[in-house]
Amino acid sequence: MAMARSENNPDRLAERLERAESRNQAKAADLLGQLQLAPADQGPSGLGIMGGTFDPVHYGHLVAANTACWEYNLVGVVFVPSGRPPHKRGKVITEQEHRYRMALLATCDNSQFFVSRLEMDRPGYSYAIDTVKNFAAVLGPRQPLYFITGADAVIEILAWKNINEFFTYCSFIAVTRPGFDLGGITVEPQLNPIYLDNIECLEIPALAISSTDIRQRIAQGRPVRYLLPDAVHDYIANSQVYAPAGTAASEAGFEY
Repeated sequence: MAMARSENNPDRLAERLERAESRNQAKAADLLGQLQLAPADQGPSGLGIMGGTFDPVHYGHLVAANTACWEYNLVGVVFVPSGRPPHKRGKVITEQEHRYRMALLATCDNSQFFVSRLEMDRPGYSYAIDTVKNFAAVLGPRQPLYFITGADAVIEILAWKNINEFFTYCSFIAVTRPGFDLGGITVEPQLNPIYLDNIECLEIPALAISSTDIRQRIAQGRPVRYLLPDAVHDYIANSQVYAPAGTAASEAGFEY
C-alpha cells in the first residue's frame, strides 16, 4: 500500500485507542444520562443516530453529525457502525473491529459524539429498526430520536416493508450533497403520507467525500489526508487495513 506510514508506533496507537475507548464510555454515560433526566422542552434535547458501515469514517460523516446537532439542537449523536448490514450481502466489508476503532478515534475529541457497539454485538443481520427501538427504550418517550443518513439511502429505506413502524420511533434527517434531487422521497407507495413531515433535509457540502472513493484512492496509492481525521489516517497507515489484495492485512475484509 502506497499510503505513507504514520510516525505513531503500534504501542502509541494502542494507548490512543485505550484512551479513546475510555473517553467514549464516559461520553455515552453522560449524554444518555442527560437525555434520561432532562425535560424535553428545556435546552438541547433529542439524540441523533448515525448508522453506516463507516468503512472508513470520514469528514463527511462528522460534518453531517455536527451540523445536525446544531440545526436540531440535539444533545448528541451516536455513531452506530453496522455489524452485518443485510443490504450489503455479497460485498466485501472491512472487519467490524477496524471500523469501530476508526469511529472511536474520529469522534474522541467531540463531547457530543459517542460510538455504540450495539449492532456489532447483536447476533444476525443489523436492522436499523432494532437499533432505533433500543435507544427509544433506553431514553423513553420524552426525548425525540433522529436517524441521520444520506438522502439517497433514505429513498431506499422508504421502500422497506415496515417503514411506517420506523416513523413511530424516530424522524429522518436526510443529509444531501448540494444539488441532490430529493424527488424520490415523495413517491414511495409504502410510506404513509402523514410521515412525510418526519423527513428533514439537510444540505452538507462535505458529503462529496465518500468512503468508497477513499478506499479506491488508498488502493491506487493516492493521498487521502484531509479527507478524514488525522487519527483515522494514522490508524489506516499503521494497521494497513486497506492493504492491496494478496497481502496479509487484506484478510481484514470479509464478504456477507
